[in-house]
Order: sequence, then structure tokens, then C-alpha cells
Amino acid sequence: MTGYSIRNVTVFLSSSSSVDTVFRDATTQTAQGLAKRGWGLVWGGASVGMMKVLGDSAREAGCRTTAVVPREFDAHGIVYDDADEVIRTDGMRERKAIMEERGDAFVALAGGIGTLEEVAELITMRQLGFHEKPIVIVNTANIYDQFLGFLDDVVERRFAKPALRETFHVATTPEEAFQWLVQWTPRPLEKKWL
Repeated sequence: MTGYSIRNVTVFLSSSSSVDTVFRDATTQTAQGLAKRGWGLVWGGASVGMMKVLGDSAREAGCRTTAVVPREFDAHGIVYDDADEVIRTDGMRERKAIMEERGDAFVALAGGIGTLEEVAELITMRQLGFHEKPIVIVNTANIYDQFLGFLDDVVERRFAKPALRETFHVATTPEEAFQWLVQWTPRPLEKKWL
């Protein structure tokens, strides 16, 4: 039994629709896993690519959905208006702040530079003690291997402490990520500045 209550999970992922089927499958499995546990979805709320797949799959599975989108997306016609709640923001920084606030846990699926930037910011904030929420990277088809190798390298070169790798968990599948989240309990990390 966990000492941490999860109501909503913020998921970061790609807006591309040109990705391999393995990434589409992981996206669908993520939505089904959230619904299975009664957890709500908070995500970037675009109506394109894997973001749309996630929204559609979550709704089909009976998951409550919260789309957080910059107002600029309206001009491009890419807002996922079928979400249970749509929050429009005044830019990307506000969008990320709301996604962080609304999520009790964070899951990073495969994505591009935007996804990488979002998860790196959350890891940084966790390292600095600005939040104590769990972060899981789902390393589908080894998409994050080079990023994880980079983190190992900065630790080895002493740009970061080994505790950096304790700020997040790496899973190979969405189901493995959810099993870890169910068992997760908050624990203090080594202070960055000590």
C-alpha cells in the first residue's frame, strides 16, 4: 500500500503522427492503464499525432481528461476540444506550470525536443526540491537511451551528483511505469547544494 495518493497523471508525449506503431501502442496502453487505476489524464491537449491518440484512447477507456493548451493552438485548429476540461494558457511556460500543478505524478512517453525539455525541467525541479512528485520515463524501443547516457556522463564528469538518477524512474512499458507509481512513496533526496 502506498502512502501517496494519485488522482491525476500528467503525460508528456509527441505530437507527431509519423511514428512507428510501437509508440502508438505504448500511447494506447498508457491511456488504458490510467483508466484501469481510476486516474485522470492531464496532457498537452493537442488534437494531432500521439497527443490525439492519447486523448481518444483515454476517453474510450473512461478516463477523465484535462487538456492544457496555449491559446495560439486555436489559430491552428489543433485544440483537443473533446476533453472533459480544456485549459487555455497564455503560452508554453504557463502551460507547463499548470500541467505540473494538476499532475500528482509525471510520465514521459516517447517524444521530440518538446517532450525532452518538459521532462528535463521536471527532473531539474525535483533535484532542486521544488516538487516531490514521482517522474517516470517510459523508454519504449530504447528511445531515451542517449538521454540517459548523457545523464550518466554528467554524473561521471561531476556536473551532477549521483542522486540525479534517483529523481526519476525508467520503465520499459507503460504497465511497468504504473506498477512503480502504485508502490511509490515520497522520500527525501540528497540536497543538491550540500
